[in-house]
Order: sequence, then C-alpha cells, then structure tokens
Amino acid sequence: MIYIVKEGDTIASIASLYNVSAQRLAYHNRLEESSQLVAGQAILILIPVLLHRVQSGETLTDIAAAHDTAVMEILRNNPYLAVDPVLYAGEELVIQYEDTKTDSIHINSYAYPDIRKELLLETLPCLTSLSIYSYRFTATGDLLSPADEPLIALAGDFNTNPILVLTPSLRSSHSNSGLISQLLNNREMRNRVIEHIQIIMEQRKYRGINLDFRYILTSDRDLFTDFIRNLQTCMHEQGYTISITLPFQTFPIEQDTFLSTIDYAGLSTCVDFMIFMSLDWESAEGPPMPVVPFNQITAVLEQIVTEVPREKIVMRFPNYAYDWPLPYSQGRTAATVIGNDEAASLAMRHRSPILYDTVAQAPFFEYSLRGVPHIVWFEDVRSMYAKLQLLADYNIQGISYWPLMYSFRPNWLLLNAMFHIL
Repeated sequence: MIYIVKEGDTIASIASLYNVSAQRLAYHNRLEESSQLVAGQAILILIPVLLHRVQSGETLTDIAAAHDTAVMEILRNNPYLAVDPVLYAGEELVIQYEDTKTDSIHINSYAYPDIRKELLLETLPCLTSLSIYSYRFTATGDLLSPADEPLIALAGDFNTNPILVLTPSLRSSHSNSGLISQLLNNREMRNRVIEHIQIIMEQRKYRGINLDFRYILTSDRDLFTDFIRNLQTCMHEQGYTISITLPFQTFPIEQDTFLSTIDYAGLSTCVDFMIFMSLDWESAEGPPMPVVPFNQITAVLEQIVTEVPREKIVMRFPNYAYDWPLPYSQGRTAATVIGNDEAASLAMRHRSPILYDTVAQAPFFEYSLRGVPHIVWFEDVRSMYAKLQLLADYNIQGISYWPLMYSFRPNWLLLNAMFHIL
C-alpha cells in the first residue's frame, strides 16, 4: 500500500491510521520517526499479518523452519538482519506481510567494488544476481580486474549469483568501438580474452558473464553476433549464464550508426537474457526530465517484444535522481546525481512539496539554494509501483538496476511485496 502525505501528516499519525509500528514505518521508508514530512511524499505501508517473537537461543534457521518459510524471506521482510544478524529475545520479526505475490521476477543490479558494505548487505537478499563492474579487456587481450573478491564472497552468503561484467578498457565511445572491432576481427585476441574469462570465472566462482558493449561498428554486426554465439557455447558447457547489455531507443535510428548495427533478434538466440538500457533518458546533460519516464518505457517495450522473446527481456532502470540548477542551458548546465532516498530528504530539508507527473509517472520538486533555483526529478514507491506493474503486465524476465551505489530501501521492500524473487 502507498500513502501520499497531506499537509500536517506525521510518521506517528500515518502509523496510527494503518495500525502499524511507527518505528517500522520509519525504517521501511528510510526516515526517522521525527522526520518532517512534506505534502506529496509517497510512503510505503507494509502491514504485518504474521509476527514471531524471538525466544532465547533461537536462530533464523529455527524460525524459518517453524513457519515453513525460507531464511532469505525473513531477511527480505526484516532487512536490518542482513546487516546485523544478531537476534534478541523478545524481538518481533515479520514473517509475512499483507501482500499478494503473483509473479516471479529476476532482479539484477550492478555494483562497483567500493560500494558501502552495509548497503550491499541490506540489498543482497532481494537480488537474483549481482553484476560486478567490471573486467576490462585491453588491446593485447589481457583483462584488467576489479577488486571483486569481497563482493563475490558476500553474494555467495546470500545465494545471489555473482556475474562477471566484461567491458572495453577505453573510455570514449570512439575508442571503445575501435577496441571492440579489434577484438571481433582478431581471432588470437578473441581466444585470449575467452581463455582469461574462463580461468577467472572458475577461480573466482562467478556464475555468469554479462557483456556491456555499447559501441559496435556497422561492419562488425555479424562478427559481434558470431562472437556472442561462440562465447555462449563456452559458457554453457561450463554451466555459466551469459547476458548482454544493449542500448535501445524509441526515436528513428540513422543508418551506419552503432544502434543500427545491432541484430536484436539474432543476439536473443545466443544469450540467456538481454538487459536493455534506453538512450532516450539517463542523461545528466539534460534537459531536465523524468529519470525513468513511464510513457517511454512503454514505447521501448512495445518495440522490444516484437524482436526478442519476453522471457529474455530485462529492463535496466537508473537507480538515481537528478538535481538540475535552473535555468537550463544546453552544454552549460548539468545535473548532480543523487540517490532517490537522498532526493526525498532534500525535499523535506527545504520544505518543498512533491509534485507528480502522471504521464511520466514521476515525482519532482523545486527548491532554491543560495539564490539558484533547482528542480529534482527522482523515483519513489508510487512511481516504481507503476513501472514494476508495467513490467509484470508485459510478462518479461526481470529488471536490472544501475548502479547499486545509492540507497533506495523502499524500492526493495516494494519489490519483495509484489514479486517472488527468483
């Protein structure tokens, strides 16, 4: 359930209205019980229907067995336990909330090695897979490795599949397309990269690979598909999954651009699933707009499902908000990237009412800092519910968040309330 704050509402008054714990309500929404809410703010309401009072000496395994549920489900319902698993006699745990889960979903998120450990621990129970960013291949066919071992170990603790992400080692799109072309056209380099991948995946206990190749030359279209097909054979022989991240856009594609080279239908036969990122949004350069517009997601899905089987489609959502200074000037002003929880805190700090774009299904607010007006577009549980329900309606494989570096606690609790997590 989602409640929209009215003037004068408090955490205590909302908790009393729904007969839930004010402490738990504040925690679920990453607030304090004393937080000064603002009009238009979306609050996630989870109503427990089954509680367990911890007895001295009990473990999570004992409690899960007593209620015929999984330890992981208890962690999803009580995410603080993933961070601090110590149980105290008399403590109340939520075994089940008043929700209806009808669909199963694959949930992936990308993370850099420097992610805050507490944030990672809290989120891992809600993830099917964790894509660790990234191994970067060089012109010699060698791989530059991230400090991935701590993340792999933590993922294993929560039965989350660690995924090796492979990217080119160069930064610019022009340089990347050249390096990818060199890989695709050089058999020795390809074999060397694949050999390194296989060794690392076995040694580090990865369970799959994701290729994030966004810039492919027109002349390399078929070579790219062949490379993915050959890599699929190698990965599947060893029991690994393979996925690719690809751009998609709803506006017309010019010929001889990297987007016009992508063989979506052909590639779909070579992978377990495809993660789609849209180039219609996700730009800090502006102009100011919703970060994940509902109407554009719908347009993207309408096109994708004509080329790719639904069970192989994963939509990538940005896990951040944009704070733009105004007035906007193309090429001169850019947004600051902040987290969605941070955006809500910013609105409360500046006492800015939160407005809602019903077409884009996106919240936003305005504030002023040192005389400079700002507009912030972000996501809340209201907007995420609309978009997650859309994905369920299209019956696609899942969702991927980029990146898992910003807190968005209500989102993970909402996901757990809506879906069975694979």
